Amino acid sequence: MAAVLHDSHHPTKQCTSASCCSPSRLWKSIQSMIANDSRDAFTTLSQDPERAPHLTRVLLTLRAANDPLLFPASHKHRVIQFDLPIRSEAVRKFGKQVTDLNALQLALLQRRDGMAHLILGFLRQTASPKEVQIFVNHLWGQRNSSLHVACFLNMPRLVRLLLDCGADPAFRNARNLGPVDCSHPDCLSALGPQNYFASVQIDQKKRLGAQQDTIYPVTDDLISRPTLSPLSFSSSSSTSSFSSLSSVEEPIQDTAKAASSTPLDRCWSPPALPSAPSPASEWDSWAIQGSLKLPRPSEKHTHPPRQVHFMPQIVLVDACVRGDLTELTEIIDRTIEQSGIFSMRHTTGDVHNRSLLHLALMHGHESVVRYLVQDANINMNHPDNDGWTALHYAAALGLWDSLEYLASCKEANLQAKTQHGLCIQDCPESPVDRKRCRCKYIVLVELFRYCLSL
Repeated sequence: MAAVLHDSHHPTKQCTSASCCSPSRLWKSIQSMIANDSRDAFTTLSQDPERAPHLTRVLLTLRAANDPLLFPASHKHRVIQFDLPIRSEAVRKFGKQVTDLNALQLALLQRRDGMAHLILGFLRQTASPKEVQIFVNHLWGQRNSSLHVACFLNMPRLVRLLLDCGADPAFRNARNLGPVDCSHPDCLSALGPQNYFASVQIDQKKRLGAQQDTIYPVTDDLISRPTLSPLSFSSSSSTSSFSSLSSVEEPIQDTAKAASSTPLDRCWSPPALPSAPSPASEWDSWAIQGSLKLPRPSEKHTHPPRQVHFMPQIVLVDACVRGDLTELTEIIDRTIEQSGIFSMRHTTGDVHNRSLLHLALMHGHESVVRYLVQDANINMNHPDNDGWTALHYAAALGLWDSLEYLASCKEANLQAKTQHGLCIQDCPESPVDRKRCRCKYIVLVELFRYCLSL
């Protein structure tokens, strides 16, 4: 990306990080300020009248990929993750992917709440309210928002600021969890009772569906009294999903329990699995109480077992992703026996136009790579939508054994270029890997020319 210089820059002077307004350089400077918690440097940058518009545009538009697949093995430590003591809980609530992060989310994940306040304050002064709202509601990873992270990391001041900027307190991520579900107990008050019970009502409407169209309004009496979580299950034997909503719909009768309830009671948690009843009398009581005809444990089911059949293309893709060479061999041999031809020699039919060879390389299954080339006759020169062949993938991922094997095949196109003009030796990200790949590439080309001359 070309650097955009100010008119005041001298044409003979070299552009530096302190004077350049290139978006890529400015974005790297912002990431460095966030990592080092350099609030003074950010304040100085935001107060520069010439660079402030560029800073606003970079904050609103650029994202950090933070994808571990894009980093070589020696740079895995640069991937931003949650702190180790809370990482398992964060994965349970947000998923493993921590990708596509804007500047605010970079500051949140690195516990730089001061930098997050400065970024939001600057954007509220220089950007429109609609742009700020889109910025704070940007989704990262598995459809998580900035409000999810702020509630999870117990940042009440930042939670209030995000709500003032237009953050959606009722939005749910890919795991159907809202900010309330991920919130630290001390951070529930920052969300406010209206936002808390609004989230309860949305969950209530999804659960009841067509059986109950009316939603109970949030009244002052409901907000003022202590209330249990709508996902907390009662301990009686007649537990059901509708009894879990009774804590919101019915008033609390036991005043002693209401007085002793803590914010932890209002923090949602997954329900416990009900234990299987063994006495026959308990089965009878359930059937009578619920007017249901439940089978006894001794009754035999006469229904035939259900079977699920998947398309061979789906099973092949799954076997490549998992590296199951046995299953892959069986399916390909069976397909060739039935139709006499293997139809997936070029592409798997996905949106990226990748082949089975691309998938095996992406997941590091080098034994599968050799089988696909030798026995399945996969076209190793097939490009994806960006023009990347299997050789480009092997070089970018640092799979040197696969790279040497693919390049030694006589069908390999060693001169292939991507749509962006990248050669095979240009694909590795780090300079060390590029140098290593270039050396291997030169040796392989000379060996190929020597074989042709024989």
